[in-house]
Amino acid sequence: MWGKLFNQTLYQTTILVTFQFKGQAILRICKNVSETMIFNSFVLCQVFNLVNARELEKKNVFRGIHHHRLFVVAVIVILVLQFAFIEIENILVGNAKLNWVQWVACLVIGMVLGAIDWATKCIPGYVMGLVEWTIWLMYLNLE
Repeated sequence: MWGKLFNQTLYQTTILVTFQFKGQAILRICKNVSETMIFNSFVLCQVFNLVNARELEKKNVFRGIHHHRLFVVAVIVILVLQFAFIEIENILVGNAKLNWVQWVACLVIGMVLGAIDWATKCIPGYVMGLVEWTIWLMYLNLE
């Protein structure tokens, strides 16, 4: 579990920090759009983390999802509220609206977490055990 947590944290931190400092140059967008994409990508990463957290050991996290209607409703409500907030955020905060290409980019950033989670589950248990042990030792050395 620590290995999965480490991988997803590393991915999110790398992407979001890169967007914070180099996003405008990489994507050729203004600062307001960059800030909105960072926030939107962060929230969508958390939504995909919710889906990945349903099944910690199984590779197919969508198996049986239709049996958990409350979970599906909660994810849909979060996505609808996020869309509505991003669309009215320019009035409240002064950030930019996102066009459909930018929305797709944010969704792809979030969906990559699913691929990372699946790839992590494909790594044999003893390798992940070594990774988790290494992370634990690094944590102990920080104290």
